[in-house]
Amino acid sequence: MESRAAQLEILRFWEEIELLTPEDFRKKDAEGTFWSEWRPGRFSGNEAEAVERWQSMRLHEAYEYPAKAPRSLLEADLPFFTVYLGVIEKRLVYRQLLREFSGIEGKESPERALDHPAFAGSMDSIWGEMSSSSIAGSDLRGQTYLARFQLNPWGKYIDESFEAAGFCGALRYLRAEKARLREAEDLRLVEGALLRCERMARWMEAEVARVCGQSADAGSGLAVKAEQIDGDPVMIRLTDPMEDAEPVAEGFICELSDQLARGAGLPEGLSCVVKTTLSRPLRRKAPEPGPLRSFYLADIRAARVALMHAGGRSILAPDMERLRGLDSRAAPEAGDAPKEVLQEEVPVNAADQLSPEDLDLLQPVSGPLARLLALGSGKDVSRTDLLKSPAALADLLKPEGLPSGRWPADPSHHLYLAQQAAVSGILRAGEGFGPLVSVNGPPGTGKSWLLRDIIAEIVTRRARRIAEKNSSRDVFDWEHPVVWELSANRTDSLTPVQPGIAEDSLMVVASNNNAAIRNITDSLPRSYGLRDPRPDPSTGGTRPAFSYWRDCALGMMALAVEMKPLARTGKKGRSAPKGHGGASEDDDPNLSFEDGNAGLPDLSREEWQKLPAAKRRQMLRETLLKRVKSPEEVWGLSSATLGSRRNCGRFVQAVMGIGMTNPFGSTIQQQIDDVLDQLDLMRRLPEEDWLSARKRFRELDEKVRVRRERMAERCRTHRVVPQVFSTPLAEDPSQHKLTLWVDEEFERLRSELFEAAMDLHAATLVAQADAAKKGLRAAAGYLLAGMPHFESGSARQVFEFLSFLIPVISTTLASAGRLFAQVGPSELPWVFIDEASQASPQAAVGILNRARRAVVLGDLRQLMPVVTMPEPLAEFLRGRHPLVDEVWSPMKSSLQSLADASMEAGTSIRDSVSHEDVWTGLPLRTHRRCLSPMFEIANALSYAGQMVQMTPRVDDGRPAQSCWYDIVGKSYVPPVRVSKKGRRTQGAGGDPKMIREEMAWLRKLLVEFHADRLNRGLSVFVLSPFRAVAEGAGRIIRELGLRDFNARAGTVHTFQGQEADVVILVLGSIPGSKGRRQRRWASMPANLLNVAVTRARRDLIVIGDWGEWTLEPAVGILAGALPRKVQYLEPGDYAFNADAEAMRAALAGRLFGSETPAKA
Repeated sequence: MESRAAQLEILRFWEEIELLTPEDFRKKDAEGTFWSEWRPGRFSGNEAEAVERWQSMRLHEAYEYPAKAPRSLLEADLPFFTVYLGVIEKRLVYRQLLREFSGIEGKESPERALDHPAFAGSMDSIWGEMSSSSIAGSDLRGQTYLARFQLNPWGKYIDESFEAAGFCGALRYLRAEKARLREAEDLRLVEGALLRCERMARWMEAEVARVCGQSADAGSGLAVKAEQIDGDPVMIRLTDPMEDAEPVAEGFICELSDQLARGAGLPEGLSCVVKTTLSRPLRRKAPEPGPLRSFYLADIRAARVALMHAGGRSILAPDMERLRGLDSRAAPEAGDAPKEVLQEEVPVNAADQLSPEDLDLLQPVSGPLARLLALGSGKDVSRTDLLKSPAALADLLKPEGLPSGRWPADPSHHLYLAQQAAVSGILRAGEGFGPLVSVNGPPGTGKSWLLRDIIAEIVTRRARRIAEKNSSRDVFDWEHPVVWELSANRTDSLTPVQPGIAEDSLMVVASNNNAAIRNITDSLPRSYGLRDPRPDPSTGGTRPAFSYWRDCALGMMALAVEMKPLARTGKKGRSAPKGHGGASEDDDPNLSFEDGNAGLPDLSREEWQKLPAAKRRQMLRETLLKRVKSPEEVWGLSSATLGSRRNCGRFVQAVMGIGMTNPFGSTIQQQIDDVLDQLDLMRRLPEEDWLSARKRFRELDEKVRVRRERMAERCRTHRVVPQVFSTPLAEDPSQHKLTLWVDEEFERLRSELFEAAMDLHAATLVAQADAAKKGLRAAAGYLLAGMPHFESGSARQVFEFLSFLIPVISTTLASAGRLFAQVGPSELPWVFIDEASQASPQAAVGILNRARRAVVLGDLRQLMPVVTMPEPLAEFLRGRHPLVDEVWSPMKSSLQSLADASMEAGTSIRDSVSHEDVWTGLPLRTHRRCLSPMFEIANALSYAGQMVQMTPRVDDGRPAQSCWYDIVGKSYVPPVRVSKKGRRTQGAGGDPKMIREEMAWLRKLLVEFHADRLNRGLSVFVLSPFRAVAEGAGRIIRELGLRDFNARAGTVHTFQGQEADVVILVLGSIPGSKGRRQRRWASMPANLLNVAVTRARRDLIVIGDWGEWTLEPAVGILAGALPRKVQYLEPGDYAFNADAEAMRAALAGRLFGSETPAKA
């Protein structure tokens, strides 16, 4: 167990990692975005044109537009400018950081610190290969920048828009304080760097005042000033709030860049870049460029300060300790159960001192974060192996632990034994099972299914508390409204849910990547299988038999696709008019012709305008519905992705109807009104409907309770004792396939209880329609408002109100800090972190500190987090903290591995290559995705044979195609070309890791696949460990124009969390000894190979040099399960279309003498 002092050093180490990680700079082309780049002192040719381009886009007079013009008719031609100072290679930044750190260490020559292949500039090094092949392939070799600021449409500096990079502040701090820091024990790097960044911001304001004549309070932070001009039509005039100031010139920008570089010890003459973004005039603020420093820095710092002054909450897990007492096979040398971390006094520096007022407001860090920091290293943690201890497993599998609610899935699909145990353990999280629970599940073992049932149970528990009330009005707390300020004279408010009802029901699902979040958001509203679909008269198709605010879910999915393609893809001759004198019902921007004609029958503008408004709404709705994938599967509004401002805006528009009018007609206010109208037609009061929903829920709840108690009684009296209660799973793995206590009838009953719970929630909103509609609209406004001041209540109550409508709120870890900025420690009852193996531990500090209970789901054998900082710099920073073990480095561990190590109940897996035992959390081992041989490969490669296969067989007449293609012979190699500057290039795809013979065979294989009718409709992934190979594969797919099956290409990292029918793994790597380290990196540890193999459901095809790759032990396991097929290439085979003409010319003898032409 880590001491409190060690925990503080761990957090400080993570702070430094985040501070010194440069922001990635990439010029992304998009509609309405223009880039201009130049170097100081070089205003000629293309660079002069670049300067002229952005300067010519500045406004020179006021901007006017009609006040009542529909949004869709307003041109996006109001320019805003973002200026990037000192664009530089990341490699140079890291080199300079190590040089400065070496100087502080007192070394006369810093070269020793740089003696690492990451900084040698040679791509033959192991780090060079990693950087050129990972998903963050360009991160080490890519670019970053020193600082940025923004200009308004007239080219004037926007007050307080300057922001310097954390590494820039750190370099200036290290250089300025070098003599003092050599004698200091604590560098206090974060505080010093942020202080320098603040000084640079003040310096920037002074320089703008000196050079441009712009006073600090001239514009009061405004980008534009708006006023209304009366007339016919009424106009809005936008003017420059800094009229007396001069525009920022390119020479001044260059001077700023050089001064910043000089202060940081970096070379002068770095590039300057201006990004021009064209916006509609309704948006009068400069586009947010995103944080320049880490998303996570502020949350880590807040947690460290709280831990230092207020300590942490309880980390005890008495139920886990009791499991160990049941385990008669526990090793006698195991450590004691974790105790509370000793709240020892730690020295507090002057910079960390807080005022008495701040100390009173400070809260201890949450239980999940405290447990991760105390036990994440695995030191002195007593453990119970659930695969070897039947008594401990039996405790988790008692009938009493079976949840009442169940997701409305097919009643014949049960949770398997380990899933049932994991659900029981998770639902005990908190006082019993501890505040942090980790679930370890290989791909295809049902982590998502498990999560659905947990969600269903939490919703059912809240419905049970609602059903205890006498009336729907009692559900809300009318005496304590939540009130917050919108502006100086405006407030908004909502009536919160009663604390006793809202408690323990707010659920947040987070992940490190957008793909995992989309998987949750897309799958939950579609995963209904309890009953057969029923006809849908509105579409002529079908819809699920049960629905919960279904139109809201459909509208959110329809509007999740950008509206711009609809608004901008009008047919020739039908563009919107430039001006508009006013708006009427017929000119509704969301019923515009440009929106409607995409996907509609051919209609002229005149014909479109003649249609009734209701007809146009219906046609537009049908058009938008076509953009939703499988709308007939969508059953309800069970989840919503928030997090970023963009996602919040889409949600607010689609569900709440705030902002742009919702063209889909799917707002919750409309749906509530529709239900009220139906009840009115039936002459039924909303409160009667609520009482009816409550009665049905109570009846079903009682049936479930009685049946569960009956089973528990039979188990207690030993009339029914499953064999797994006495026989370890390790001795009889086939027991993993078992399911206890349930049959199809009981599964259906539990699912119906969940449906009744959702109906009771909906009936409550309808019965209290006025408060519900006002509260939801206010909550939507809060999502767009930023961080308003609360006069009463808290942000947590706003999210609790939202969760009454939407059971699950999802977000990425990067956006969680913004979304829950005003949510305090331990205020989120349930946080689920999916795909945690990809998350670095410091990325989860903020969300864990806001959680009361946290559940971490993932797999240690999946890909590790992508860390952009070179290892020598990370190790130097860790070396400054003697109490920080290497396990806390993001280079060595993920959030999943640390959470697994903190678990007292779990199991161990022996690595097939290193032969070391690795401890995991609650194990899931029943696999339902991959057929043979992928299952056998993954099981042997990464899971020590612990998995059992339950994948349904597929018999569609397609022969198995899994094999290893070992390519022999030479394909066409394009001639080497020498440019005017002497650079040697070898045609398209000249990266040495991309073997042209393998790419040529991939081309032939895809052509053969496409010609075979049995392959139609299949999904195919073409994967590679290396970015260059993946890009080449993507180019081949585009050139072939494959249509009969869905083929995609990318690195292995790109496809984690996804699956396909067929996976083609193109290995690549430089032949011979030069590529040995590349092959070693790709195969050890075996995580990358495991991910590649488990993406395939039916077939795995490997293309690579069998002799070279099988020298790696992990690849040897893979090769042993696949038949080897030696394939010979003809001289006429080629990889890319660009090579075809040159190849034919070469074979015809026009380039190489009189060779005989061969058929291409």
